[in-house]
Amino acid sequence: MMKNKTWLILLLSFAGVIIALAVALGFLAIKGMGLSYGLYLEAKNDSSMLIVDNSPMRMSGRSGRDIFAGLESGDRILVIHGAIAQSYPSQTGAYAVIKLWSGDASDIPSEVIENLMSMGWITEGFEVEFTKPQGDFPIFTAYAGWSESDEIYTRALNTEKMAQSSQKHLPIYRLDTLADVEAFRSTFENDLAFEYGFDEVKAFNDTVEMFADETYLKAYSLMVVYVQANSGTYRYGVESIYCDGESFTVSVEELKHPTEVTTDLAGWYIIIVVPDSMIANCTEFDAIG
Repeated sequence: MMKNKTWLILLLSFAGVIIALAVALGFLAIKGMGLSYGLYLEAKNDSSMLIVDNSPMRMSGRSGRDIFAGLESGDRILVIHGAIAQSYPSQTGAYAVIKLWSGDASDIPSEVIENLMSMGWITEGFEVEFTKPQGDFPIFTAYAGWSESDEIYTRALNTEKMAQSSQKHLPIYRLDTLADVEAFRSTFENDLAFEYGFDEVKAFNDTVEMFADETYLKAYSLMVVYVQANSGTYRYGVESIYCDGESFTVSVEELKHPTEVTTDLAGWYIIIVVPDSMIANCTEFDAIG
């Protein structure tokens, strides 16, 4: 009997919550207001945005106080707001904000970041780290072979960082046009492999063939990192990608930790396909591993 009463109390409580929510939504509708849930984003010039289903909405405070104080980009929030003006980003007045739980900038979809960067909303000062880059950028590994040519390092975008001993830096290159791809092959044709792969790893030429289109490369760049290995047994991938609108850094990690390895020397290209809009204002490029 006691068990049935407990269930009845829980059921009535749940029903009460549903009724209260329905009344609240009805009141908001009468007042011409809405309730939206999404991710908070602090944009340029202290602008506040709500990301709902990959769509950004710019919010202006309407309560007479700073309702966005204490929020960080990526936080999950609930917003009571007025009518929404249809634009990109859309716009609305916010009357109250409820923080549901904390998040971080990496929770914000990369396509939203790219669009807002291209429009200048978060060109400066915005920091985002994509901890799962495979979900945001196409990433490929191709066989490069071993080379000790100094030119591999002197022609890289991060040459000056190579001398820093506090962290291992890897050569990184940006191929933004078909001419860049051809120049890269021509420059290193006697030092690196392009036409053949290694075990399951494809050749460079086979890997980039799908992107070797001038139209495609008008919107995207191939960021190429060269990784040397003391054994052909090792494999490497991308741990994270960091971009703040001014600098772009790839963090490389070893994917396999075999107990037995071969004694051959090897090298790998890690190729990341990045939208030009994301790195349009970047002046520093680096790779670490």
